[in-house]
Amino acid sequence: MEGGGFRADQVEIQRQSGWVEGEVWSKPAMVSMMEGFTAMITSGWSEVERAGFEEVLRQKWRSEEVRSRKYEMKVFVAVARK
Repeated sequence: MEGGGFRADQVEIQRQSGWVEGEVWSKPAMVSMMEGFTAMITSGWSEVERAGFEEVLRQKWRSEEVRSRKYEMKVFVAVARK
């Protein structure tokens, strides 16, 4: 935030979290969000590398192991004033 011109005393960062059931996480809507989740990780990768990575994630998200677990979702929110 400081790199964007905000002074440290003008920035408030809040952390929120919640738990998501694996069954919900493995639904098609969540799988389709994968592109947004992985865009930064796969930046600079070839299309073949990216497609392979995403296919492995799709397989994992459809698995029984995923459905039987709970996952913590963490979000960090920054509120900045100039």
